[in-house]
Amino acid sequence: MIIPAKPLSELPSFDLFSVRPFDLLTGAAEREVLLAAGEMRRLHSGEPLITQQQINRTLFLVLEGRLDIVRSGQLLRSRTHGEIVGEVSLFGFNELPMADVVANGEATVVGFASEAVRRICRLNHPFSQALARICEQRMVEGVNAGKPATSA
Repeated sequence: MIIPAKPLSELPSFDLFSVRPFDLLTGAAEREVLLAAGEMRRLHSGEPLITQQQINRTLFLVLEGRLDIVRSGQLLRSRTHGEIVGEVSLFGFNELPMADVVANGEATVVGFASEAVRRICRLNHPFSQALARICEQRMVEGVNAGKPATSA
Protein backbone atom coordinates (compact mmCIF):
# COMPACT_ATOMS: atom_id res chain seq x y z
CA MET A 1 0.00 0.00 0.00
CA ILE A 2 1.43 3.40 -0.93
CA ILE A 3 1.11 5.92 1.86
CA PRO A 4 -0.22 9.32 0.76
CA ALA A 5 2.51 11.92 0.26
CA LYS A 6 4.18 12.65 3.55
CA PRO A 7 7.42 14.60 3.87
CA LEU A 8 10.24 12.27 4.84
CA SER A 9 11.45 14.91 7.29
CA GLU A 10 8.34 14.16 9.38
CA LEU A 11 9.36 10.57 10.05
CA PRO A 12 9.51 9.97 13.79
CA SER A 13 12.85 9.00 15.33
CA PHE A 14 14.55 8.35 12.02
CA ASP A 15 17.33 10.31 10.44
CA LEU A 16 17.67 9.20 6.83
CA PHE A 17 21.09 10.79 6.61
CA SER A 18 22.54 8.76 9.48
CA VAL A 19 22.65 5.38 7.68
CA ARG A 20 25.14 4.18 5.07
CA PRO A 21 25.31 5.16 2.22
CA PHE A 22 22.95 8.11 2.79
CA ASP A 23 25.23 9.51 5.51
CA LEU A 24 27.63 10.46 2.72
CA LEU A 25 25.14 12.95 1.29
CA THR A 26 26.33 16.16 2.87
CA GLY A 27 25.27 18.67 0.22
CA ALA A 28 21.88 20.34 0.37
CA ALA A 29 21.26 19.73 -3.36
CA GLU A 30 21.90 15.99 -3.02
CA ARG A 31 19.60 15.73 -0.03
CA GLU A 32 16.87 17.68 -1.80
CA VAL A 33 17.03 15.35 -4.82
CA LEU A 34 16.70 12.34 -2.57
CA LEU A 35 13.91 13.73 -0.39
CA ALA A 36 11.92 14.86 -3.43
CA ALA A 37 12.19 11.37 -4.94
CA GLY A 38 11.21 9.47 -1.80
CA GLU A 39 7.93 7.57 -1.61
CA MET A 40 6.89 5.83 1.59
CA ARG A 41 5.14 2.46 1.47
CA ARG A 42 3.52 0.44 4.21
CA LEU A 43 3.58 -3.34 3.74
CA HIS A 44 1.42 -5.92 5.46
CA SER A 45 2.82 -9.25 6.60
CA GLY A 46 3.48 -11.51 3.60
CA GLU A 47 3.15 -8.67 1.10
CA PRO A 48 5.89 -8.67 -1.55
CA LEU A 49 7.95 -5.54 -2.12
CA ILE A 50 10.10 -7.00 -4.91
CA THR A 51 9.49 -10.19 -6.87
CA GLN A 52 11.80 -12.16 -9.13
CA GLN A 53 9.25 -11.93 -11.94
CA GLN A 54 9.15 -8.13 -12.04
CA ILE A 55 11.91 -5.70 -12.98
CA ASN A 56 12.81 -3.41 -10.08
CA ARG A 57 13.81 0.21 -10.65
CA THR A 58 13.70 1.39 -7.04
CA LEU A 59 16.14 1.48 -4.14
CA PHE A 60 14.33 0.87 -0.85
CA LEU A 61 15.34 1.77 2.68
CA VAL A 62 13.70 -0.10 5.55
CA LEU A 63 12.26 2.37 8.05
CA GLU A 64 10.38 -0.05 10.28
CA GLY A 65 9.82 -3.78 10.46
CA ARG A 66 11.54 -6.68 8.76
CA LEU A 67 11.84 -7.74 5.15
CA ASP A 68 12.80 -11.29 4.25
CA ILE A 69 14.91 -12.05 1.19
CA VAL A 70 13.59 -15.35 -0.21
CA ARG A 71 14.65 -17.45 -3.20
CA SER A 72 13.03 -20.74 -4.17
CA GLY A 73 11.15 -20.75 -0.87
CA GLN A 74 14.37 -20.49 1.16
CA LEU A 75 15.02 -17.57 3.52
CA LEU A 76 18.39 -16.12 2.56
CA ARG A 77 18.58 -13.01 4.72
CA SER A 78 16.47 -10.44 6.50
CA ARG A 79 16.79 -6.68 6.35
CA THR A 80 15.61 -4.36 9.09
CA HIS A 81 15.63 -0.70 10.14
CA GLY A 82 18.28 1.32 8.30
CA GLU A 83 19.15 -1.33 5.69
CA ILE A 84 18.60 -1.07 1.94
CA VAL A 85 17.11 -3.53 -0.54
CA GLY A 86 16.76 -3.48 -4.30
CA GLU A 87 20.27 -2.19 -4.89
CA VAL A 88 21.47 -5.07 -7.09
CA SER A 89 18.59 -4.99 -9.59
CA LEU A 90 18.48 -1.19 -9.46
CA PHE A 91 21.75 -0.89 -11.34
CA GLY A 92 20.97 -3.56 -13.91
CA PHE A 93 23.36 -6.21 -12.63
CA ASN A 94 20.50 -8.62 -13.28
CA GLU A 95 17.57 -8.06 -15.61
CA LEU A 96 15.29 -9.42 -12.91
CA PRO A 97 15.82 -9.41 -9.14
CA MET A 98 17.79 -12.34 -7.70
CA ALA A 99 15.20 -12.97 -4.96
CA ASP A 100 11.80 -11.98 -3.64
CA VAL A 101 11.62 -9.39 -0.86
CA VAL A 102 8.62 -9.97 1.40
CA ALA A 103 7.39 -8.24 4.56
CA ASN A 104 7.71 -10.36 7.68
CA GLY A 105 5.10 -8.55 9.76
CA GLU A 106 4.14 -4.94 9.21
CA ALA A 107 6.92 -2.93 7.57
CA THR A 108 7.49 0.59 6.28
CA VAL A 109 9.96 1.45 3.56
CA VAL A 110 10.87 4.48 1.54
CA GLY A 111 11.61 3.97 -2.13
CA PHE A 112 13.83 6.08 -4.36
CA ALA A 113 13.50 5.85 -8.14
CA SER A 114 16.60 4.76 -10.03
CA GLU A 115 16.85 8.09 -11.88
CA ALA A 116 17.21 10.01 -8.61
CA VAL A 117 19.73 7.53 -7.18
CA ARG A 118 21.82 7.64 -10.35
CA ARG A 119 21.73 11.44 -10.36
CA ILE A 120 23.04 11.48 -6.79
CA CYS A 121 25.72 8.95 -7.75
CA ARG A 122 26.93 11.37 -10.41
CA LEU A 123 26.97 14.24 -7.89
CA ASN A 124 28.62 12.35 -5.03
CA HIS A 125 31.43 9.90 -5.76
CA PRO A 126 31.78 8.57 -2.16
CA PHE A 127 28.03 7.77 -2.14
CA SER A 128 28.41 5.98 -5.45
CA GLN A 129 31.37 3.96 -4.16
CA ALA A 130 29.58 3.00 -0.93
CA LEU A 131 26.52 1.88 -2.86
CA ALA A 132 28.73 -0.14 -5.24
CA ARG A 133 30.38 -1.86 -2.25
CA ILE A 134 26.98 -2.76 -0.82
CA CYS A 135 25.93 -4.15 -4.22
CA GLU A 136 29.10 -6.20 -4.41
CA GLN A 137 28.56 -7.63 -0.92
CA ARG A 138 24.95 -8.48 -1.69
CA MET A 139 25.85 -10.18 -4.97
CA VAL A 140 28.42 -12.32 -3.14
CA GLU A 141 25.79 -13.14 -0.48
CA GLY A 142 23.40 -14.17 -3.26
CA VAL A 143 25.96 -16.40 -4.93
CA ASN A 144 26.92 -18.01 -1.61
CA ALA A 145 23.35 -18.44 -0.37
CA GLY A 146 22.69 -22.02 0.54
CA LYS A 147 26.35 -23.04 0.50
CA PRO A 148 27.86 -24.28 3.78
CA ALA A 149 29.93 -21.75 5.65
CA THR A 150 33.65 -22.31 5.64
CA SER A 151 36.40 -20.96 7.83
CA ALA A 152 39.80 -19.80 6.67
